[in-house]
Amino acid sequence: MSTTFDVYPKLSKIPSFRELLDLSSARLAEYLIDHGINAQPTINVALQSNRDHKPRPFDLNSPAMWSDVEYAWFYIESAPGGTDAYFCSNQEFDYEDWDGEIETHIRAAERKTLIYECLANGYHWYFRRSMGQPAIINVAYGMIAGSLAELTEGFIYSGDSAWDYERFPATAQEFFSWYFRPDKAIKAEYARWAARCIKYLDEELRA
Repeated sequence: MSTTFDVYPKLSKIPSFRELLDLSSARLAEYLIDHGINAQPTINVALQSNRDHKPRPFDLNSPAMWSDVEYAWFYIESAPGGTDAYFCSNQEFDYEDWDGEIETHIRAAERKTLIYECLANGYHWYFRRSMGQPAIINVAYGMIAGSLAELTEGFIYSGDSAWDYERFPATAQEFFSWYFRPDKAIKAEYARWAARCIKYLDEELRA
């Protein structure tokens, strides 16, 4: 089982890998400080082949986009695991899915203008977190998705239990204010999960 965050950009300019890494590392450090953990883990990225997972060359200063035969692997050097990310063209079914979401989900209806403005850019990213990841990756993949939404002035969405469905779609500012914060969770299961992971973070980062 895995959970995902989709990021739809409002701006047409795609930030560089370096910009995304710098901002997401900063947002992760801010989150840790908020929870009494004085650590600044650095988020890294590699491009890998979908077929054999072998590394593929890329430039950190180039736009954070890649082909459909490869994926981006975001990771923290000191932690096992990571999150795989995909750059996707918006297809007809994306519009159909959002039409349905806007009709049935009040939060989406409130963001209708932003949603269609972002869809018009023609592409989006999604970040996937598989089960069994260390606590720091559970936090970090949200920080990466949120940072990309911040850099592109777009929105984040998840409908597969990455966090409270009722809060999506969300802007980056909204997302950072409640993601993985036990006291801001709507559902008790997310509050308990985040609280457990926070207990493990200091231990993981000192290992």
